Amino acid sequence: MGYGVARAGPGRVGRRTLYSAGMIIRFVFFITFWAGLNAFLTWRFLAGWDVPRGIKIAFCLLVIGGLVVTPLAFTIGTPWLKTVAFLMMGFLFLAYTLIVLRDLALIVMWLCNKYNLLPDLVSPERRALFKDAANWGVLAGASSVGLAAAVNARQMPDIQEVSVPIKNLPEALEGFSIAQVSDIHIGSTVRAEKIAHIAEQVQQLKPDMYVITGDLIDGSVSDLGEQVKTLLNVATPHGTYFCTGNHEYYSGALRWCDFLEQQGVKVLNNAHDVIEVPGGKIMMAGVTDLHGARFIESHRCQPGLACEGAPEDADVKILLAHQPKVAFLTERGQYDLQLSGHTHGGQYFPYNFLIHLVQKYVAGLYRHEDMWVYVNRGTTFWGPPMRLGPEQEITLLKLRRLA
Repeated sequence: MGYGVARAGPGRVGRRTLYSAGMIIRFVFFITFWAGLNAFLTWRFLAGWDVPRGIKIAFCLLVIGGLVVTPLAFTIGTPWLKTVAFLMMGFLFLAYTLIVLRDLALIVMWLCNKYNLLPDLVSPERRALFKDAANWGVLAGASSVGLAAAVNARQMPDIQEVSVPIKNLPEALEGFSIAQVSDIHIGSTVRAEKIAHIAEQVQQLKPDMYVITGDLIDGSVSDLGEQVKTLLNVATPHGTYFCTGNHEYYSGALRWCDFLEQQGVKVLNNAHDVIEVPGGKIMMAGVTDLHGARFIESHRCQPGLACEGAPEDADVKILLAHQPKVAFLTERGQYDLQLSGHTHGGQYFPYNFLIHLVQKYVAGLYRHEDMWVYVNRGTTFWGPPMRLGPEQEITLLKLRRLA
């Protein structure tokens, strides 16, 4: 069964038009919600804090600047404006997280005082002293963590080598290597030299195969095509494979799929390809993103359809799926290994801890029933150019015979 772009059927235009209106409504809702949240948390932070007026004014100007610059960055989209907007967003995210933690501590202290628990430690005077110290801690913590994360994001991705044990793997496929990149987000704040370095790193690994598991771009083919070509400047014996991520659908997924196929990439939209080597056979399948059907009706994520008609004697069955949650849509025995991304590993503190609340498989290698799931931590970043905790990675997976 071949690879290729899954085309939308009748009604595609109407569905996309409706969703465009929906996207506008969501955008307006997000901006309104974000403005309200900013206003509330800023009030909670500054109310009753006895500090120089200039500090309060500076913080308010930062918040107002973030509210103005962020929508401009998404609409105008110049690189420098995106960098400024995302850095401001990252700092405010960190500050707001610390403000919430501060308020939780104040609530606990208030409850202890109300019920006469530890009265000497939670008196009103001590609460006021704690609040003052905590406020300075919010500014210092958000600034220091944000700076460290921003510096770390400018580093080049690490190479993560992973061995994947496969039952009954033929000797011919022992050590078969797959280089995986994911969530590069070309067009956000990722620099061209970093893209070129990633391609160079992948080429130096000399993998048997190169895979890109979604969220490759944030922008149009006309704006980003040349940069994507740079990333694809990798030669491997068995080619390059791609599956869509959610961000492809914000940027014209069908055009990007066509463009990638023109560059020789094998785009797997609920489809598969078969790789044959002397003494071994690999079935490579890929699915569209879990949110694909919201944009294009025929792009519903279907792991079963992706392997339909595949040869039953394939020695290894691999699935490319942007979101790790796709593993819960597969049936036992359909695949031996799923390669995913999407989570960024949480990207930076404290979200590398909070992400576990919404994702079961966050980063690294997991066993899901009888299938392995590997989650790439993201080769770069999205949004705030910050990385702290989970490192950026290029993954080199090697198939090994299960002892």
